[in-house]
Amino acid sequence: MTQIGEIWGTHGIKGELKANPLTDDLELFEGLEQVWLWNGRDQSEAFEAQVEQIRPVKGHWLFRFLEIHDLNQAEGYKGMGIWVPDDWLKPLEEDEFFVHDLIGTQAFNLEGEELGEVVDFIETAGQLLYKVADVLGGEFFFPAVGEVLQEIDVEAGRITLDLAPGMRELNRPESNRNESK
Repeated sequence: MTQIGEIWGTHGIKGELKANPLTDDLELFEGLEQVWLWNGRDQSEAFEAQVEQIRPVKGHWLFRFLEIHDLNQAEGYKGMGIWVPDDWLKPLEEDEFFVHDLIGTQAFNLEGEELGEVVDFIETAGQLLYKVADVLGGEFFFPAVGEVLQEIDVEAGRITLDLAPGMRELNRPESNRNESK
C-alpha cells in the first residue's frame, strides 16, 4: 500500500474530509472508488472506505465517503492517511522508487559504516526528509536529494548517504554525541 494523501480537516456538516495529495500523479485521484484510511501505525486500524465523491478545491481534495455521514464522525479521521494498493499506481521508471520503500532500509555512509535504520519520513514544503534511528542513539534526518542520498538498493534494504558534517549529531542525546568523534 502507498499513501497518496493525508486528511487534515473537515468540510461542512455532512462529513466531507479535506486531504492534501502526497503524490505528483493527481490523475490517480480521479475515478477512485475505494481507499483505505489508516494512521500508518497499527494495521488493524486500517479502514476500507468507499468513495462517494471526490473533487479538487484550492490545492487539496474533498472526499465524501459512504461510511462517514456527519461532522462528528468525520472529526475522528483527521490526521489519517489515504492509502491505495501499489498496483493502482503508475509503473515506476528505472531508478525510481516509492517513498515508503526506504522505510526499514539500513543506512550507511560512504565508508560503509552503518548509520542506522530508516524509520519514517516527513514531507515539508517542497522537501522530503527521512528519519533514521541512529545506531549511536537518537535520530537524524536527511533530505531525499541526490547530493545526500547517493545509492539506493531497495532489494538489499540498503542506502548510502553522504551527510554534511554535524547532520548526524543534531538530534543525538548529549551523552552519546562524543562517540562519533
